[in-house]
Amino acid sequence: MPRTIDPERLARYENAVARLDGIKRKGKANPYTAVNGHMFSFLDEESALCVRLSPEAKAEFAAEFGDAPVMQYGSVMRGYVTLPESIAADPEALHTYLRRAMDYVLTLKPK
Repeated sequence: MPRTIDPERLARYENAVARLDGIKRKGKANPYTAVNGHMFSFLDEESALCVRLSPEAKAEFAAEFGDAPVMQYGSVMRGYVTLPESIAADPEALHTYLRRAMDYVLTLKPK
């Protein structure tokens, strides 16, 4: 059965991605962003937005919002957090987290 993506959440995600210079949303059925071969955000099966953060930023996020593991296809996505709706629905907060995720993966060795 094909996956159904929440159109409102997808539109918010696409608008936030459009604000990142040189980044395009990829994936038709599984929307995501990547740079230098490293994925840094995606919409999960429930259309929740997940981002990859540095260990320090992830610890800060966990202290404020909790540290539930992000799962994709039965595997834990290390370094990822699921953004709460309060962040995902706020264009500025969402942009900030996407930018932090992108900036972090830019520090990693390109694949």
